Amino acid sequence: MRVGLAAAKGLADAADAKIVAVSNLQALAYLGSGDLRAPWMDARRGEIYGALYDSTLRLIQEETVTTYDAWAASLPAGALEIPQGPPIASAIAAIMAGDYDHRVYDEAAQ
Repeated sequence: MRVGLAAAKGLADAADAKIVAVSNLQALAYLGSGDLRAPWMDARRGEIYGALYDSTLRLIQEETVTTYDAWAASLPAGALEIPQGPPIASAIAAIMAGDYDHRVYDEAAQ
């Protein structure tokens, strides 16, 4: 992982370009259509990675590793949906291209 990140940073520096880090869960949330988006992925050993985002991809509930049942029980009603749409690479590309409300992230970064 470190080698890949170092290579990406080196290539970006050489090309005078920017790098954007995108969580896999955030990319999955991009594929949702509800006001609240609750993406999850298998973390093995009976656990999942899960989080809760709003429609602007602002993190509402921190990314966590827990059992599916415990995580699902912590969500507000109606938050759990199965995303439909383009593959995750397209979602990451859209987020990197700024196809989201960047003001949320700009304010959080300050």
